[in-house]
Amino acid sequence: MVSIIFAVLLILLSAIGLIVRKTVFSVSLPEQKRRAQNGNERTKALYRLAAYGDTARVFLWAWISVTAAIGIVLITQVVSPWISAIIVAGLIWFSFAWLPKGSGTTLGLRITLALAPLLTRILNMLYRPLHASSKVVSKRFSHNVHTGIYERADLESLLTRIEKQDDTRIETQEIEIIRRALEFQNRTIADCMVPVSKLLNLLADDVVGPILINEIHANGQPYVVVKESKKGPIVGLLAFDGLDLHSTGAVSQYMSTEVLFMHERDTLSQALHAFKETNRTVFMIVDNSAEIVGMLTLHDILVALFGHVPGDGFDEYIDPVIVSQRYAPAANHKKPDIDYEEVLE
Repeated sequence: MVSIIFAVLLILLSAIGLIVRKTVFSVSLPEQKRRAQNGNERTKALYRLAAYGDTARVFLWAWISVTAAIGIVLITQVVSPWISAIIVAGLIWFSFAWLPKGSGTTLGLRITLALAPLLTRILNMLYRPLHASSKVVSKRFSHNVHTGIYERADLESLLTRIEKQDDTRIETQEIEIIRRALEFQNRTIADCMVPVSKLLNLLADDVVGPILINEIHANGQPYVVVKESKKGPIVGLLAFDGLDLHSTGAVSQYMSTEVLFMHERDTLSQALHAFKETNRTVFMIVDNSAEIVGMLTLHDILVALFGHVPGDGFDEYIDPVIVSQRYAPAANHKKPDIDYEEVLE
């Protein structure tokens, strides 16, 4: 009877060791550190244990292996082979099938927190021999861990999993930017240009005044196409931000005569390179027949990459004093609080 009780206790200790290992290493060490720095004593206790890394792993596996081995041997000596087989099968299923697939539980967290101070002291006392063993083990098993990522589709699948992860702190907007960056190389100018049907056409000798400025504003595009005649070629581009209510004279006085072109089938990466090389912010887009089919601005590229142009609405870039005061100490930029205790539970 004593042997059975002792065997059951050893197997129970083995199961507890598995639960502790699962709880301690269910979260990466960098995340454990972040939680410890911003959390309470519970998260700090877990981090102190997890910080031993491979040394803690070797200790826990030794604990699990020894208790399980002795417990199984004792069980096989005092009960029938069939019962022994059921117990061993159950332990194997719990260790390698059920436990690895599950997430940390409240019970597992409580058990681990209760044992953490004792385990930390043991690891501190046995650190040297355990650390020597852990270096041997880590060389054999911990190098060249495969990411499981082979192509872009795998990264997209990973992003979808991150979105569904309850404790993620990555914003949906940030994930969307990553998705757009992955798609950037395969998108063409035709996907994001302003089609020619939405462009406003002016003549070079049109008179600039409030009515014309209002018409350009209503069009909603940053640039206007300028021609010598309605059916003639483009002779320039007029930037809306180059006009104000006091602007007078002919359109030709305000337009830029330098017009650059790209093909509608160029990729957005090629377009970005063209913007960089020419130091220009607008291109006219042509098709295979050299016909104008649209316009592409640097703003369109940024929208394609970010979904919108990031910013807080600040536009006083002309005044150095106002710019210098943007990050004055009076502005209390407080980081949002995160309940790490709730995250753990």
